[in-house]
Amino acid sequence: MKRKYWIFVLLVFAFVLQAPAQERVRKRAKKKGRTEWKDRKWRFYGGFGLGLSNSTFTVQLYPGVMYRIRPDWYAGGGLYYAYYSSWAFGTSSKAHVYGGSLLTAWSPWRYMETSLEYQYLFMTRYYGDEVYRRESPALYLGVGYRMPHVVIGIRYDLLYKEGRSFHYEPFSPFVRIYF
Repeated sequence: MKRKYWIFVLLVFAFVLQAPAQERVRKRAKKKGRTEWKDRKWRFYGGFGLGLSNSTFTVQLYPGVMYRIRPDWYAGGGLYYAYYSSWAFGTSSKAHVYGGSLLTAWSPWRYMETSLEYQYLFMTRYYGDEVYRRESPALYLGVGYRMPHVVIGIRYDLLYKEGRSFHYEPFSPFVRIYF
């Protein structure tokens, strides 16, 4: 697991080194009269995930929308859907996870974004002929490196309880892409 965090830190460091080039792109767009992403009232965001291994398949989709309350403060919400499939030891299982979230994001500095997100998920898991249903809330406190259309960061689940939460650890990386 430590390897994933080191890869994440290296990616963030690479984006920090890219910041001066992004500033030049922003200045050129301003000269051409385009509205900068931070000046828009509504921001749409989303992400997707795809996971493959020897015995599992995962697809995740999470679109959302945010409204600018102040120049550095946004609030909004989003949807979440994931499909998991596993075929190990002669049996197969699949799960559908769906839910929604409320999100608020604040940018105290130009390249930093902090966020607070409440997420409530429902899961229906099919294991052979048996069906399991479960639901779980999560309250994420996150911090990320902000670029013009992407935020990459890490978040911590304040409501995390081992065995009750969907995720195995309270820390999880995130990537938010703005449109």
